[in-house]
Amino acid sequence: MTVVITPVGTSLFTNGSETNNQIQTGFSRIEDKPMSEWDSNTRYINQLKIESEKFIREQGISASAELQSTAVIRDKTEDNIIVYLLASDTITSRLAAEILRDQLNDPNHVLGKNVTAHFDPDNDVIDSLQVNNTVSFSREGMPKLFQRINYIKEWEAGGSQNLAINITGGYGATLPYLTIFAQLEGVPLYYNFENQEELITIPQVPLVIDSSLIETHAGVLAKIADHMDDPTRWRAFKNQNEQAVRKLNAFIWENDDLGAELSPMGNIFWNDYLKSHFIVKLPSSMNRVAIDEVIRELYGRLNNALRPNYLTPVSCYERLRVLGHNDDLNHTGQVSGQDIFIFKSTDHGQVRLMYSFVVNGQTITQLTIFDSHGHMDKEGYRVWKQKFEIPPEINFETYTYDIS
Repeated sequence: MTVVITPVGTSLFTNGSETNNQIQTGFSRIEDKPMSEWDSNTRYINQLKIESEKFIREQGISASAELQSTAVIRDKTEDNIIVYLLASDTITSRLAAEILRDQLNDPNHVLGKNVTAHFDPDNDVIDSLQVNNTVSFSREGMPKLFQRINYIKEWEAGGSQNLAINITGGYGATLPYLTIFAQLEGVPLYYNFENQEELITIPQVPLVIDSSLIETHAGVLAKIADHMDDPTRWRAFKNQNEQAVRKLNAFIWENDDLGAELSPMGNIFWNDYLKSHFIVKLPSSMNRVAIDEVIRELYGRLNNALRPNYLTPVSCYERLRVLGHNDDLNHTGQVSGQDIFIFKSTDHGQVRLMYSFVVNGQTITQLTIFDSHGHMDKEGYRVWKQKFEIPPEINFETYTYDIS
């Protein structure tokens, strides 16, 4: 099975508008409206849905760029395909994704039974992924897009080898970043010219990433990744780290009124770096008693996040994964492929702990905290190189806490 991530644009409606006046009228009413206005536009949404479904039945795969390109990908891969549709933060993109999902999952749909589709508006409409606000697009939209793509890659496709990205539809502004991401991850990119049978495959080039720049300035990047929302603090930090900030310019988004954080490009390379490195911060004043306080904070935060529906251990890990990589319980993202997370303390200063946990019934019965040997006496972020293909206990001291 091949998982094909497919950003969804509005070609279904623009194509339909050429011959169907009702599609044209409905589309013009909601074309530029954000997802937040969905409920107040149900009249036009329902009208557009009915007419667009009729248009697909009449035109077949040529009705939209997503259908046409998926048909060509199906023929090229000769494999069963599940299409993960991702929508931007607009009414029209979500509506197009819902229509395409329903059409692809119809037993009689034009692409046949070996193609199915997935689209869940709660997870697959990417908040702030819209070009009307470039600040939100960079600060929130792009990170959330790659968070969702990474989740699909790790937990639905089972890795890059079973994944492809179809860039035929969707927002053009995302294409440079999707291309870089795909090259780093070894994921094929497909592009199909509409109404053509030829599929362009963007090949994998033998990239060797020189991580020395990130390695040298990992502490600086880690602090920027935490979001410097105070402009005054950012200016002071920038002055103190002038040379590093200048070298890392492409990785940093900054604003005179909002401070600084990682740019979309910075997020891509930083997350790639984190796959083989673990970043943590322990203040020099922190001892085991203080760490125990942070662990108690972690335990309380976990309970609040997982209750009242603990369900199964698998569902608990799923709950943390979908929180997002800037949530305190899943800070900077999960250790790839394992149920191990990073916790950011909010009550005890700038502290990061790497942890896992065990759930039995509806109770957390065990917390495991990973820590490096003898490295708790130096202020600042610590970079621990560790390929997480083997249990991290190999290079980390482990403290296990049984909860009574």
